[in-house]
Amino acid sequence: MPVSARNLIAFAASIVVSLLLAGSQQEAHGQQPGTGEAAKKEVDALKAAVTAGKYRDALKHARKAILLDQRNMTAHYFRGVAHQKLGEFISAEGEFMVVSRYGEGKLKDDAKKALGDLARVKRKPTVLDFYTDWCVPCKEIAPFIEEAEDKYGKKVCFERMDGMTPGVRILFDTYKVDGFPVLILLDSKKKQVDRLDGKQSRDVILSAIAAIAK
Repeated sequence: MPVSARNLIAFAASIVVSLLLAGSQQEAHGQQPGTGEAAKKEVDALKAAVTAGKYRDALKHARKAILLDQRNMTAHYFRGVAHQKLGEFISAEGEFMVVSRYGEGKLKDDAKKALGDLARVKRKPTVLDFYTDWCVPCKEIAPFIEEAEDKYGKKVCFERMDGMTPGVRILFDTYKVDGFPVLILLDSKKKQVDRLDGKQSRDVILSAIAAIAK
């Protein structure tokens, strides 16, 4: 099981991001001069990449924009679009959920519509890899997950779920994530069929993923 200290950190981080999203932009995260302009440039690049069909590039710009301003609902929305286009439907749902909860106007309406559309898409079995950059066990099992993706990537969708971002954290309750790493294995109907908490061996991880690839 994940170490209890990590659980406490994850819980504390969850509270912080909730405040970031709910509070005013200036007060919530002490935005420095120029940060808003930098975020806008990243959002513009994100939208251009989505329009050009360069969805992996779009995700890189989205990550930068959201690191600069977690309350930028346009960044969350187009990040969701990029994930959706890549077939990473759970990640897309998380981003659209953020916008539908905290966004306004047409963007909020578009996010709600997108969630409805996602409920009807045809899916592959999916591996949700909940991790954080500071999690040592996450880094230790990463090569096993990459090996599984190389072997089963045509049959299974692999989604990397950064636990320090709002679009992933909003899914914590749904998948009962309270520490890292956690692997959630879903079938093609989005039903959870297996779960691996904490550090696991190569054989355990590959065996579990092979089971949903059949």
